[in-house]
Amino acid sequence: MKFYGDRLIPTGIAEPPEVPLVVLANKRDLDGIVEISKIRQVLDTAKLNHTLIYETIAITGVNVKRAFVYAARQAVLNHYKKLSGKAMDSASF
Repeated sequence: MKFYGDRLIPTGIAEPPEVPLVVLANKRDLDGIVEISKIRQVLDTAKLNHTLIYETIAITGVNVKRAFVYAARQAVLNHYKKLSGKAMDSASF
């Protein structure tokens, strides 16, 4: 949080954070796992409502690649939107 600051927690409720957050809830094939609803509750309490949770099983690769692809795509999309907005702002002067 120290490095990214407000880029992780958006100022408005409707806008996503600049840096996408993804939680990989791993070891979903084992007994005694933490329920996704409890993880969501902790994230919401921390004002990280836009965090996506993927249930993963790393040993077999279930959802691991999907989570990383999502994070990479969101990061590129957010950067593109930021650049497009700056280009539009400077064009209006």
